[in-house]
Formats: sequence, structure tokens, C-alpha cells
Amino acid sequence: MRRDIHVLLLGFETTNGQTILRRMNENFPTIKVAVPAGIYKEDIIISQYLVPLNLSNVEQLTKTFQLIQTVVICDQKFNNKKVLQAAESAKTKVVNAFYNYPQTVVEAAYHRFSFTPISMTAHQSASGLGLKGIWTVSHQESFLSFPKQNHGKYSIDQKPIDIQKMKVAHRIEFSNKFTAILFWLFALFLRLIFPFGKDRRTFNSNCNWRFFGETVEFDDTFEYEVTAESVESEYLRPDVAVLNILTSLSIKENESCDWNSFSRMRIKLSKYELKK
Repeated sequence: MRRDIHVLLLGFETTNGQTILRRMNENFPTIKVAVPAGIYKEDIIISQYLVPLNLSNVEQLTKTFQLIQTVVICDQKFNNKKVLQAAESAKTKVVNAFYNYPQTVVEAAYHRFSFTPISMTAHQSASGLGLKGIWTVSHQESFLSFPKQNHGKYSIDQKPIDIQKMKVAHRIEFSNKFTAILFWLFALFLRLIFPFGKDRRTFNSNCNWRFFGETVEFDDTFEYEVTAESVESEYLRPDVAVLNILTSLSIKENESCDWNSFSRMRIKLSKYELKK
């Protein structure tokens, strides 16, 4: 069956969805981006391509998805069993656009670098986490490791982040050992008092980041250190989503790099030296 629609945005009326739709329309006008047919507020940007959906009927939803190459979920409420089952039955690709904060920042940094890393470690400052961030860290799936010193600061290991077939070590770092241990004890207390919701839900933070690793230039290996201050995810999530949409449509990154992706990610290369 011919798939006439390239992309269908579910939850496009959210802030994230609106930004994704705008980026796609402005930078990739030849890609047909559809939205569910319905009645929306006047200030909501909609697409010229409208698709009637019956989200309660998996069979009908499957038939609709057979006309679509990629379904993009911009709102968590659409990440449900019926939508995923229909997409799987229709052999339609799915892109989840509600990435968690660390995943968003690390992926944005990877694509912002002027070189291609072969290894990478991401250090996130604890000072910009906020209450939601502290709750999320304390209630992650695995128990928090005890603080230890890495690259001159005490940090707590987090679950690695997969980027381009590379596992990126993720750590939350602190200004001193006392603060790190105090945070660890507080997170342990929260986990014991409220033993539920152990996942890495989406949240916004405003943290400083340090990235360490190695890259290869010709036949030489270089060590790098990159810093980024006050990194927010609100403007980065849509860029990650657009990049993954293009990948799902088999559009290579070097063919889609002219849209100034991740331009809001301000980074500073503080070290780039030949490995001894």
C-alpha cells in the first residue's frame, strides 16, 4: 500500500509539537506533515494535511497508519498501547518526541560538536536540577551510586545514554564532597519515603554541562573537553525530534544539515589535545 503521508504528528498542539511542525514546514516543505483532523484553537498552527483518526479502534487506526511512513508522538498521552500496537501492525515507524532532559542535552551536544566523538562522558551540574529534577534522579530505576571523584569533582553515576551506537557515561556532579554526600542521603530518603514512580520522566532543568572524551582525526587520537552553561531542553527537544524524523525517512544527516539544527546549544571547546 502506498504511503502518501510522510509524517503524522500526534499531540501537535503542545508547545513541543507546534515547534516541530513549524520547523518541518519552514525547512522541509517537500515533506508532507499531517495532523489529526479536529477543531483547534485559533492560535494553533495546523497543517494542510488533515488525517481523521479513531484512537479508540486499533483496527481502524492500523488502516490509517498504513498510509503514513512515520508517526511522531509529541505528547505522553499518545504513547499508549493502542497507538503503538496499530503502528507495529501497520509497519509504521514511531518517533517519541518527549525526550528526557539528559538524553536531549547529550544528543544535542553530540551533533553540535565540530568533530565526531568516539567516546564521550557527560557531566551535569546538580545546581540547576530543581525540585522535579531531584525527584526524578532519586526515583530512577537503579539505586544511586555513592559519590566519587571524576575529572576534579565529586559526582554520582547515572544510567548511560545511547547516542549513535555509543554509550555515553552520564554523571551528576557537585561543587564539593560534602554537597554530593548530602544530596545522595536526601535522594535516598525520598526514595525510601516515596517508593514509587521509579523512572526517568521528562523534566526541564537549567544545568551546566561538561563533556569529555576522545575523537580521531586522520590517524591521531585527540582528547577533548567541551563546556555548556545554563542548558535548557525546551528549544532542543524539537531539534532532536526533527533529526530523528529525518532519519526515519532515510534522509541522511549530511543532506539535512542546512536547517541550523541545535543552534541554541551554546558550547565552548576548552581542550583539544593530542592524546599522549
